[in-house]
Amino acid sequence: MLTLQEAHDFFAEHLSNESFSKFPAEKQLAAIRTAANDIAAAAGIPELPDNLPVNLRNAVFEQAIFLLLNPHLITGSTGSDTVLVLSPRAKAWLPPAPAVCPLLRG
Repeated sequence: MLTLQEAHDFFAEHLSNESFSKFPAEKQLAAIRTAANDIAAAAGIPELPDNLPVNLRNAVFEQAIFLLLNPHLITGSTGSDTVLVLSPRAKAWLPPAPAVCPLLRG
């Protein structure tokens, strides 16, 4: 699991450093945990591995600040449907979805 120190290291040179730092440690950690679940879901895996690749680690922190700054999205709900809402910056760190071969339809 990612730590607050890792998050602070990530945000040290980040444009959102002040925004992240203004939240209490409990909220920061909750956002990191929620973001980790979001990124695991987007990657199609049940949970993130302990030895996290840099791109997924960065995606988690980008998602965490997105969630902190957009608290209405914490539940992932946009009305009656539950959807996964990812930060555009978090999406940028995720590998592209594989192209679907049109011959495999059916």
